Amino acid sequence: KLLKRWVGLRLTGQSRLLHDRLPPPPARLLWLSPSSNSIGDSIMELAGRALLASYKVDLLADNQYVALYRNDRYLRAVYSNPEAIDPSRYDFALQDFLNSRSLRLKRRVCPGLPFATLQGFFWGPDYNRMLFSCYRIHHLLGYPHSAQELQPFLRPRLFLEDEPSPLPRERGRRRVALAVGGKFPARTYARWPDVLRSLSAAWPTEEVFPEFVLVGSQNGLADGQAVQTALANRTTRSFVAALTLRATARLVSDCDFFVGADGGLMHCAVAADLPGVAL
Repeated sequence: KLLKRWVGLRLTGQSRLLHDRLPPPPARLLWLSPSSNSIGDSIMELAGRALLASYKVDLLADNQYVALYRNDRYLRAVYSNPEAIDPSRYDFALQDFLNSRSLRLKRRVCPGLPFATLQGFFWGPDYNRMLFSCYRIHHLLGYPHSAQELQPFLRPRLFLEDEPSPLPRERGRRRVALAVGGKFPARTYARWPDVLRSLSAAWPTEEVFPEFVLVGSQNGLADGQAVQTALANRTTRSFVAALTLRATARLVSDCDFFVGADGGLMHCAVAADLPGVAL
């Protein structure tokens, strides 16, 4: 595959446009990132955009993730439709990695733009995508920051302040976001009712039991109902399959703590600086 992709890069003429440094700011950058496999991957892979604050950056992303980056502090515009992009408005392009699909997209959207990639020919699940994004952008910038200066950038970010809160905070009661359900059975935890019954039974009588806010998509409806039954004498609110992704992320950010399996909503919680426990 590596040989095939390199030959494709040469034959299409894109190899002469491939660079290993970004132009100086305030260049206009088009970030092509439609290939993330999940919400969490997208949040991690775009973490490096915080290092590009002195540039004018637009993003092309998968339609289901576009809402997460609306009114982002580091992005001017976010597109889901490649046809809406005018390549003459940009000086340079960034794309995730070099494979047949990404090269087709590059040639379709902005064939003449010089570009750089984050991952080159490398792709795989076993690396920290958030750190990779930040360190690679730092490399493309020519390493302008010391290790200490770089440290504050090494985190994912979501900006949700403009999204109306589906459930405004209440004074005097802590709120826990519980993500139920899951896309993949191997990454779905089905025993939350048992956990919460045990938690409820062991909770100190002098302490106020937290309100549990249930979040998730359609695949979590049955699990959410089981949790509410298990906590019949405790306050729970279910927003499972009831909100958009952005509204759900805002709801999670308004909680005090997150509990759930590894997944997209866990990454939303991390990007909102919410403490928690993840399986």
